[in-house]
Amino acid sequence: MANIDNPHGLNCIGHMFGVQPEVEPMDKDASGGALYINDTIVQETDGNITIGAAGAAVSGVNLNYSVTGVAATHLVVVDPFAIFEAQDNSDTNGFDAADRGGNVDIEFTAGSATTKISGNELDESTFSTTNTLQLHLRRLYSYQGNAYGAWGDWEVSFNNHRRLGLTVGLA
Repeated sequence: MANIDNPHGLNCIGHMFGVQPEVEPMDKDASGGALYINDTIVQETDGNITIGAAGAAVSGVNLNYSVTGVAATHLVVVDPFAIFEAQDNSDTNGFDAADRGGNVDIEFTAGSATTKISGNELDESTFSTTNTLQLHLRRLYSYQGNAYGAWGDWEVSFNNHRRLGLTVGLA
């Protein structure tokens, strides 16, 4: 059975050390765009959050929705050792077993106005062995019907996270 194209951002599924991932309230100011559930975010120089960008150091993953142009407080998974599940965007033919341990950036796509869930996906076209990309591919996420190839769901962890101290400054 083929995988289903169902982008849903980064869904937190655990922690590398088996503990509860750290979650903090963070503010989005009124000048910010909509933030969707499971969107990857960055912290701006004023301390507020906004949607991330490919290649930028990640600050966390958003857990609630807010509309464009309205200030809001968001719960954000800020733990650099959290583990997430996310879908491959199938730029070519999807990831396979040989891609485990590789690295990718995030493709930032607007979320769904209906479900309020993120459209972020793993950007297959950025796949590389360099650890400066945003995410590390751990393994294929294990559930009935998920398979290697187009739109597979993968367990991922952060390479390029603001709290890991590997990058300088803010977004």
